[in-house]
Amino acid sequence: MAEKRSKTNGILGFRLCEINARFPELYLLFTASSYQALASGDWNDPSIKPATDHNKLFDNFFQLFDRSKPIHLLRESLAFPSQSPLYGLVEERTGFRPRCAKPWCLRLVPCSNSSTAFELYCQHDATVTASPDLINFDGGLLERAHQVGLQLFDFEPLALEEPTIQEIARRSVNDLRSVFIAHDKRILGIIRQELDALIDKHIITQDQADLLRDGVIPTILPGSADLQDIIARSDNGPTTKDNFIIKPFRLARGSGIMRGKSISIDEWQSILEEIEAVDVFSSIPQYLLQPLLPLQTVDWFWDEDRQARKSQIVGTYFSVNGRFVGLGQWRTGDVSEETVSASTKDVTLVLSVVYDKEV
Repeated sequence: MAEKRSKTNGILGFRLCEINARFPELYLLFTASSYQALASGDWNDPSIKPATDHNKLFDNFFQLFDRSKPIHLLRESLAFPSQSPLYGLVEERTGFRPRCAKPWCLRLVPCSNSSTAFELYCQHDATVTASPDLINFDGGLLERAHQVGLQLFDFEPLALEEPTIQEIARRSVNDLRSVFIAHDKRILGIIRQELDALIDKHIITQDQADLLRDGVIPTILPGSADLQDIIARSDNGPTTKDNFIIKPFRLARGSGIMRGKSISIDEWQSILEEIEAVDVFSSIPQYLLQPLLPLQTVDWFWDEDRQARKSQIVGTYFSVNGRFVGLGQWRTGDVSEETVSASTKDVTLVLSVVYDKEV
């Protein structure tokens, strides 16, 4: 998020409020294609150029997996398209078109050369002509799954047997630790809690810790001392809730986010009780709190009817294998919107350009 606060040299400050790590390939490719289209346009001023190099995004995407082997995209939900420009791009660069597979299509085949005694296969799709490593097993034709692009929501793998999950984890292009740890919003609170310990262990420096402490938004976790302080303050001051935003820590795309000022005192107290008695095994949304900070606002032209309106902005950037690879897209929403996210009904996606004074 671009925070509305003063910074030295007039540089706009930002704070990290979420990590979206569940399905990186979808949005990364969408952003790369958008910047590619922007770069192909005619610019009246040659010193202005896209802020992100689309080739760098594409190249880093292909560093996520082995291009010499076919890839299987494991999915269950209808939220993912059966066809995508992604598939053509992968086929163009690797010679293999991604194969979509359902979890129930997977099979474990005994293998004496494997450290786990198994290899992962899936039912063969007769429409796929280039399918190396086919075998007949239990009366059916199977194709080997060398690597897996995981497009399952975090609860969906739990329906599989543990040995199958283990084999998926060994082949998953998107590391399962990204899905279950980095994507979980609680990680931001854990990072801030562990900064001093990381300094003591000489894993990070004091300057690096200060940078993280300033750049990662405070996140109040279930069971923390900060939560107990908020509960005590709420008992004495009913407006305490107005200073916080409530987030389901496992969900994505802005789903379920609420502002404290938009709910009643009874609802606020009920949510605090749920956070205090958190049940990590529950199927209902589990929450955490973040302070409600003012977003940077801009005068944004929406359309001929609405003209220019004061709008809030939030942005994204991409990191692949621990390296920054480029800015993503900004989302702008009217200041009247409760939140600005993928779930907000009226937002506009905006790309960034930069001024190159050397041109």
